[in-house]
Amino acid sequence: VSEEANAEISGALSEAELYKALQGTESGKAPGIDGLPVDWYKAFWAELKEDLLEVLNESLAEGQLPLSCRRAVLTLLPKK
Repeated sequence: VSEEANAEISGALSEAELYKALQGTESGKAPGIDGLPVDWYKAFWAELKEDLLEVLNESLAEGQLPLSCRRAVLTLLPKK
């Protein structure tokens, strides 16, 4: 990877990149344990974008997502 490409992909996440990723996410899915569907994030984008961008860029800088973003709920389904 060239130095220019490395600088571009290593830099902070932009609002446009985050918006594009959100719009590319399938509707009707709830990606986190909070149960909020992607449609909720899309509907409240104007109110959420600055906070989401801050959290994600801080996570990129630290190399780790907050604990609340690393939790998951696993549901075991009986096999018939």
